[in-house]
Order: sequence, then C-alpha cells, then structure tokens
Amino acid sequence: MTAPDPIHHLAEPAHWQQALRTGEYRQSTLGRTLEDEGFIHCSYTDQVEGTLARFYGDLDDVVVLTLDPDRLDAEVVDEAAEDGA
Repeated sequence: MTAPDPIHHLAEPAHWQQALRTGEYRQSTLGRTLEDEGFIHCSYTDQVEGTLARFYGDLDDVVVLTLDPDRLDAEVVDEAAEDGA
C-alpha cells in the first residue's frame, strides 16, 4: 500500500510557538481560526509555493508544517481552489 501524499499547513511563527506551549493548534489560515472556518487550510506539496506567494508573501517568516494524512483525527477533504487547482 502506498503512503498518502503529505499535506502542508502554513503557519505564522507566533501561532506555532503558542501551539507548542499549549499543545493545541487552532489557526485555520492567515488571520482566521479553526472556529472561524470550521477546518484548517492545507496545501499539497505542489501548491505550497503558490499559497506562500498568494497569501503569505508580505510576511518575513512562515512555518511550513508537513502532515501525514494517515495520522490525522479529522477527514481530509479535497476542494478546488478559486483558481480551480
């Protein structure tokens, strides 16, 4: 059986540091929480560069988290981005 493709979440360093302290990460995307969105935005490897440029380009530093979909407690749902990707 082939392992699933990893997915990536882009995080602001302060939010990731807070998650390391508290043991819980609650950000969905830039400026939006899990409670705001109802899910956490992620990208496949080939989408990370575009996501960085489009949404995080004005930040000096971004943490790229790599996730194994098989280890998540939540379902991974693929949805088309605004550009159809």
